[in-house]
Amino acid sequence: MEDVFCRIAKGEEKSYTVYSDDKIMVIMDIYPMSKGQTLVIPKKHFVFFYEMPDDLIYSFYKTVNIIGKAMIKAFNPKAIALIARGLRVPHYHLILVPIRDGDINDKYFSVMDAYQGFPKVSSDVLLARIEDFKSLAMKGRPQVSEDELIDDMNKLKISLKEIQNT
Repeated sequence: MEDVFCRIAKGEEKSYTVYSDDKIMVIMDIYPMSKGQTLVIPKKHFVFFYEMPDDLIYSFYKTVNIIGKAMIKAFNPKAIALIARGLRVPHYHLILVPIRDGDINDKYFSVMDAYQGFPKVSSDVLLARIEDFKSLAMKGRPQVSEDELIDDMNKLKISLKEIQNT
């Protein structure tokens, strides 16, 4: 089954490519939850991670590790979250999301922590975190221009090169 990521891998669709080799591509997410968000995608079509052969799993997650380090260097977030997908676009990929203090992703994880009870908080605290998240969610996702995507892509390429040369 062919999808947008298969077409990007073949050069048939536009992308903002940070890194590419014979097995994996890293592109800027054009629908980010956070500025600087990237997608790490196997070029060969797989819907689920457990369908990938071992050698690809190794290359894939090694790339995720290096790109995560480049994102820390380029964007200075407090963390990088990994979100595994394959449902909206039925092609396995990891979304690398820069987490910044107070952004919607930070608020989301605050809600999840409270919901899971780690650390244990009162129901009032959980409700306050949900309301805080909801107020940011209602504003909509960040809009990123093509110039910003290109700028972030270039920052990542520079950081990646610096990491690979050390």
